[in-house]
Amino acid sequence: MAVKPAKFEFETVADLDHLDEINSFIEMSLKELDIQDEHYGHICVSLDEAVTNVIMYAYPHKKENIKIAIKKLKDRVSIKIIDSGAPFNPLDHPTPDVSVKIEDRLVGGLGIHLMRNMMDELNYHRIGDKNCFTLVKYIGGKK
Repeated sequence: MAVKPAKFEFETVADLDHLDEINSFIEMSLKELDIQDEHYGHICVSLDEAVTNVIMYAYPHKKENIKIAIKKLKDRVSIKIIDSGAPFNPLDHPTPDVSVKIEDRLVGGLGIHLMRNMMDELNYHRIGDKNCFTLVKYIGGKK
């Protein structure tokens, strides 16, 4: 008998005024999924960066929705962020040169850099008029 993965979904307006409720949903979901402390912080920081990017850049002229789906499988947590904003593949963004002094660096890109370093997989697809960005963190256990 196959075990059905635990899953939480949330949809709201992609707006800074909703960031607290989005973060509360993420924290509640990870706690309900019993994600260990060693992974919890990396997931929260990465999701905060990804969600903030959508809020700040996906909808420059009007606010639309963002959907977040968090699913725990035996050995990983998979988080999908879906928005209908302008096409944007964060994986195409160049890696910042972190060896350069802060005052000499180009603005932006550190959030994506953090996600690349804190998560185990990042995947992007454009499906119809939707950006689908998936972040995966391996948490151990049986595959």
